[in-house]
Amino acid sequence: MGKLAGWLDRVAATPLADNDARWLGHGGHVESWFLRANDPAAPRALWCKLTMLAPQQGQPVAEAWAIAFDGDRTLGLRATVPLVEARLGHASAGLRVGGCRMSLDDAGGAAVGEITAD
Repeated sequence: MGKLAGWLDRVAATPLADNDARWLGHGGHVESWFLRANDPAAPRALWCKLTMLAPQQGQPVAEAWAIAFDGDRTLGLRATVPLVEARLGHASAGLRVGGCRMSLDDAGGAAVGEITAD
């Protein structure tokens, strides 16, 4: 495990504050937090992402993304809420967008959608 073990030690030693939001309240800013689970034995994966987007003009929003990969099929779902309805600040306290939550030791929520073919 050599190199991987060294990398894991460095990640584990990272201060929790390194994962906190850095937005200072100005437009023109985007931040994202990711959770990724890849199946090492098959072409399957689940990616979850919480994003804060503060455009140059307009109201800032928060988005929850769920993307599932299964061989040649991909399903992506997104929920968008006004930033004031989200909790994106201290990662150690947990981040929340709509019904999705993510922290350094837990994640959960729901994504609803379907795959259709034309």
